[in-house]
Amino acid sequence: MIEWLTVFFLLLLGLIFLLAEMFFIPGITIAGILSVIFSGAGVYLSYSYFGSDVGNIIFLITAAINAVSVFYGFKSNLWQKFALNKSINSKVNEDIPVYILNVGDIGITKTILRPIGDAEISGENFEVRSISGMIDVNKQIKIVRIEGKKIFVEEIKSLTN
Repeated sequence: MIEWLTVFFLLLLGLIFLLAEMFFIPGITIAGILSVIFSGAGVYLSYSYFGSDVGNIIFLITAAINAVSVFYGFKSNLWQKFALNKSINSKVNEDIPVYILNVGDIGITKTILRPIGDAEISGENFEVRSISGMIDVNKQIKIVRIEGKKIFVEEIKSLTN
């Protein structure tokens, strides 16, 4: 009885890893390799425990179940339930008039700039980009360049820093 359970659980693990590989972690990853290993071990042990007649039957059933599972998964668009179907169509600083800003304007960071983050300049919040690496929260910044809707800033170093 334990032989049947061993073969069954190995084949079940192989099927689970196959489905995980197909629908959750696409590409040739650990799940795909584990699927082949577990399925192969289950079929090998079925030949070893029960002989070639039962081994052939288990091999054919395993191949059929795996093929039907993959076919049904793609045919039924099961993977569409897990796929990201949305796209981001917004632009940076789209709703705020960037033309009110000038090079040299002073502001303060509202988030850490790594190198992109938010800052308040001229009473409005903008997404800005640091030209000198990371800048902490609540640091004074100065606009050094504006390209379209992209605002490039640098930290204003005070004498006490």
